[in-house]
Amino acid sequence: MKIAVVTNFDRKNYGSILQAYALQCKLKELGAKESIVLNKTNTQKKSSISKLKNILKKSANGYSLRNRYEIKKAQKMFADKNRELNLFCANNIDSIHCISNKEASELSKEYDLFIAGSDQIWSSRAGLLSPYTLLDFVSKDVPKYSYAASIGTKTISDNNKKIFEEMLSKFNEISVRENSAKLALQQCVNENIRVDVDPTLLYDNAFWSKQVKEKIYNEPYIFVYMLRPEPHTINLAKKLSEKTGYKVKICSNRIIEKDIFENITNAGIEDFLTLIHNAKYIITNSFHGTVFSMQFHKKFLSVAVEGTGSRVIDLLTSAGLQDRIITDKEEIDKIYKEESWDIVEEKINNYRQQSIEYIKKMIEDNTKPSNKIILYNLKKDCCGCSACMNACPQGAITMVKDLYGFIYPKIDENKCVKCGLCKKACNYQKNKNKNKILKSYAALSEEKKLLKKSASGGIFSAIANEFLHSGGIVFGCSLERKNGKLFPEHIMINNTKNLYKLQGSKYVQSSINFTYKEVLKQLEEGKKVLFSGTPCQISGLYGFLKNKKYNNLFTMEIVCHGVPNADLFQGYLDWEAKKTNKKINNIIFRDKKYGWSEKGTIFFKNKNKTKGKEIDIYNSSYYRLFITAGFNRESCYNCNCKGKERNGDITIGDFWGIDETYPELLANNGGELNKKEGISCLFVNSENGNNLLNKYGKKIKLIEVDSEKIIEKNPAIVKPNRENKDRNTILSVFYNGNYENIDKWYNKRYGKRIMILGIWNKVPKNIRTKIKKVKRLT
Repeated sequence: MKIAVVTNFDRKNYGSILQAYALQCKLKELGAKESIVLNKTNTQKKSSISKLKNILKKSANGYSLRNRYEIKKAQKMFADKNRELNLFCANNIDSIHCISNKEASELSKEYDLFIAGSDQIWSSRAGLLSPYTLLDFVSKDVPKYSYAASIGTKTISDNNKKIFEEMLSKFNEISVRENSAKLALQQCVNENIRVDVDPTLLYDNAFWSKQVKEKIYNEPYIFVYMLRPEPHTINLAKKLSEKTGYKVKICSNRIIEKDIFENITNAGIEDFLTLIHNAKYIITNSFHGTVFSMQFHKKFLSVAVEGTGSRVIDLLTSAGLQDRIITDKEEIDKIYKEESWDIVEEKINNYRQQSIEYIKKMIEDNTKPSNKIILYNLKKDCCGCSACMNACPQGAITMVKDLYGFIYPKIDENKCVKCGLCKKACNYQKNKNKNKILKSYAALSEEKKLLKKSASGGIFSAIANEFLHSGGIVFGCSLERKNGKLFPEHIMINNTKNLYKLQGSKYVQSSINFTYKEVLKQLEEGKKVLFSGTPCQISGLYGFLKNKKYNNLFTMEIVCHGVPNADLFQGYLDWEAKKTNKKINNIIFRDKKYGWSEKGTIFFKNKNKTKGKEIDIYNSSYYRLFITAGFNRESCYNCNCKGKERNGDITIGDFWGIDETYPELLANNGGELNKKEGISCLFVNSENGNNLLNKYGKKIKLIEVDSEKIIEKNPAIVKPNRENKDRNTILSVFYNGNYENIDKWYNKRYGKRIMILGIWNKVPKNIRTKIKKVKRLT
């Protein structure tokens, strides 16, 4: 079962992140194959007038103009905290970003059940109540539930009553977080409404204690977690500090300038939980600050501030901890009270079990018994190699595009006979057929014509050329012209005349289609086959061949940085064509007329003439976003084919950094290799690879080098690129418009940086090196 959760997912707020994390963990624990947070944000540029109106209008959460100014001013101080929180979210919470209801509606078709999640998801005061958070975008046939949703107040306006009345009638079941919310919503709908614990209470303190670091402060301290800039909380902390002599450590959304206060501005999730866990006393006006004070059995006071205090009161009253509530100017001495935590835990555990049973039943009621073959659990588990489609004897599998153009297998249930051959063919998830690197080289083709048309050292061209001359068959990626467009796909060639089609880098995922079947046919006919592609495509081929060894099969993999999809690529070409009002005839991503570089050329056809336009990597959004992993396939960020053990018989790539690791090999230092011509790194990973190189690589200049030194400057060999933090936004912008929108977004986001980078890279390299040395020294 695939479940999507719409929740208050504020990546700068501890409680918001922790409740989303806890609910996702529990959903997966109780049987959800996949659970994601669907996060809708607005990327539209606001006008100056709109910005001014937002500044002047009354804050939804009660912040004054001065408060908001102080919070904004303090944001730079919290850059480290925000970085840590983003890192936790990236590593622990599966989320999908969208920027429109239309996009959300399309995404909803991929999920079996939707949950309007917790925190203040239906709070008009917090500006969160909308048709989106009430799941109005979800298809009618997809079940809709809420779990521990909060409205943030005891009362609902007449206008919002109408909204709730219309939207909540479409829910299968309604669950809220506070009893006060239940009473308020019962005035709007006739449905049964249940009260459930906040997701952070779905787990006990043993679960959360695993996130706590070792003791980081030796002296006892008072911890204050304060969201709203509210003086009562500060005064209580000050008073307690004077009584105990303990200093105050404070996490807030602004800097509190008091001598006894230490502002913690860099705390990540684990730090936040540790600060609570190890504090002597806690004072907070936050709901989740209260939750974790309770979870860790601390001596604490919770300030119930106007407008949001109802949820704190409901929580502590239900746990029998109402004496911990501060509503006015009660004495600080209430904090010293000893609690019977066994009784508190028993009450919380009863509520917890009821909530877990609700989630369990929600999943069970919507899980249909099926013996359907599941090819992958998450999109990161599928590289799109098409091995499963090639392996299916019934033709029941097709590769279909998702919302953003990436291809995934789809099973026709009417044709499927449940033989399981598709799963057996999937090498990518099993990570089979790995070879250890035997030898590594700096390499350069001695065939100047072939070298000129290659991106780096021309190794593939040199070997493929000899291979074809000897009667072999070669498979590789070509940009094939279809309906006036350039389409990336794997093709078979059997003569040197067509070798040019497979030469050069292609920064896009090629379609395998039924190429693997053709490879098998050629092998069984006794033909020699050389198959080139990305490591996952090589892995897919071996999976389709059931990992059977063929003496007449040779594989050559490229060092891969990840792949965008054909729709993005075509969108980019359409945008370039639109700017010039000419048809694109070809594109060379790495054109050797500029030497061994990262500059390319787009060729436009104008009547009978073909004219090239230079692509500068620093001015091309497609180039830069490819290099910075801005719109790669999801599996590319978790690639199973990285590492020092390889899939292919031979691995080839650019030997970047050779001037630093092996300067003595270069012609300008008296060596044999001319850097301007391009230099490849080459790994031999099997005896088959060794035979291929010895027999068909006679026109290649080879110099054996240390593989570790190659990897040192080429980390893409052993580890995947980290996901660009803007990836979701980029894909959403593309879906909601076209590539032109990406280009505009990119130039707005990175324009100044690109300009500086472009200028910097025009500075001669020897001068750049000197500047870097001076910078290091200073």
